[in-house]
Amino acid sequence: MTNAIRGHQVEEKPGLPAENNLEESELRYRRLFETAQDAILILDGDTGEIIDANAFLHDMLGYPRKYYIGRYLWELGFIKDKSIAQQTFTELKTNGYIRYEDIPLATKVGRSINVDFLSNAYLVGEKKIIQCTLRDITNRKVVQKALQASEARYRHLFENVTDAILIIDGDTSKIIDANTFVLDMLGYPREYFIDKHLWELDCIGNPSIARRAFTELKTKDSIRYENLPLETKDGQRLNAEFVSHVYLMGDKKIIHSNIRDIPGQKLAQEERARLAAIVEFSDDCDHQ
Repeated sequence: MTNAIRGHQVEEKPGLPAENNLEESELRYRRLFETAQDAILILDGDTGEIIDANAFLHDMLGYPRKYYIGRYLWELGFIKDKSIAQQTFTELKTNGYIRYEDIPLATKVGRSINVDFLSNAYLVGEKKIIQCTLRDITNRKVVQKALQASEARYRHLFENVTDAILIIDGDTSKIIDANTFVLDMLGYPREYFIDKHLWELDCIGNPSIARRAFTELKTKDSIRYENLPLETKDGQRLNAEFVSHVYLMGDKKIIHSNIRDIPGQKLAQEERARLAAIVEFSDDCDHQ
């Protein structure tokens, strides 16, 4: 086949466009392989022998690329559980895809990390290839542990504080949690409060106050009411101080409401005043 270029007949070399496309494809693959933010191993699908490893694997584990080439997964020193590596290759022969979560590894300098391990088999021409991707989740586990510890501290405080507390969804205005003290104060079980609005509670003597509170909280970060009339399950009447604060948990709007029995508070104040008066009187007597 020929093309006319400026009046000359030039013979077109067959196969060049395909060869160029192949080179471009290989270049794109290599660029992606080397810049990926996951560690990647390429295995021979028939033998399980490692035939390639990317740069991120070195950054993650500290071993040079030549350390991997020609080895099998179960021969790698950083894999603590060799049986997982052997099981991986066995499963891939039949399933073509596996995923393991939270696999323990050790870096070259001895630091322990955890990874998610994903492998899939595919064909390159007639050649079976296995790609293994290792994603470091160590920081994610640290955050999860910190979150669990924070949740435990919060729950301990929530259940042991000497105020009745209701946690309310800021969008739906429905109660999503109630602590033990609110149950002791009002006599209702926890499930009585969950998924109700404040103004739907029988213990609220004046539902209009609760409705007004949520209207105000749309524009304010906090509200406070004194002498809120309440009624316990057994019919006892009491007045309470009601304080609510709005905060964000991620993108979620949450309302934290404290209910404090005013008579109990006043008795405590009176007792403190009485003890202070006794101390002051004793001091006066000592100076006479």
